Amino acid sequence: MVTLQTFQDSANALVELIPHATPLHAALSPVPPAADATEGMVTYGYQLVGSTHYAFGLYLGQGIIDALSDSSEQINTRAAVRPALEAAAQHFGQGIINDLDEAPSLTEGIAPVSFTLKSGDSTVGWITFHNREDVPVEKPSPAASARTAQAEPSAPSPTEPEIRPFTPPMMGSGTGDDKLRLLYDVEMTLTVEIGRAKLPVRQVLDLTPGSIVELDRVAGAPADLLVNGHLVARGEVVVVDEDYGLRVTEIIDTTEVFS
Repeated sequence: MVTLQTFQDSANALVELIPHATPLHAALSPVPPAADATEGMVTYGYQLVGSTHYAFGLYLGQGIIDALSDSSEQINTRAAVRPALEAAAQHFGQGIINDLDEAPSLTEGIAPVSFTLKSGDSTVGWITFHNREDVPVEKPSPAASARTAQAEPSAPSPTEPEIRPFTPPMMGSGTGDDKLRLLYDVEMTLTVEIGRAKLPVRQVLDLTPGSIVELDRVAGAPADLLVNGHLVARGEVVVVDEDYGLRVTEIIDTTEVFS
């Protein structure tokens, strides 16, 4: 179930991985950002396709861009913030994150939710959440109906925005295979991982051509095959027509992968 705490946890996960000169925090906004509030900011849009269908709008001010670009080499800003966005999206369940050509409309979706990204009292960015599912609207209580009748039709709520629980949509009465077939054309990214290493920032900055990074896996050990960041198989690295490949030797139980 998606609740207001889900959005807060997601925004908190985002700011933990967004670089900035000072620590950032996410503050719930009762209304979406006005056009002038995001003017001059770099904007990106993302779509989560999975157990929920949420779109995300990410607005980055100059302070964040400067922190991301604090390097002698050119950097892809969208790629640099993607780990932060993926950490935020994990709070909405399993799914695949696709890039959108532009951020969603600030009023798109059912009860869009917005957070300001703040450094102290200064706003340095925004993240907006947009539910793209056709979720039935719950019938309001008599007290809520009375308050709504007294309010201006377009007046924003002075407190927290209304967040309705997410109910997964029904996909007919077919078998499990029939429902899974709906996802057959969805592309997934496979990654082969031969090992990992943890280094302090100082050593990462000292890396030069010729540097050797020791991984946490012995030579000859099977490599991991990951789908959307989840381990699904292991195998041996091979060469196929001058390209690397993976000969699968072990399939991981899918009940463990998605449990």
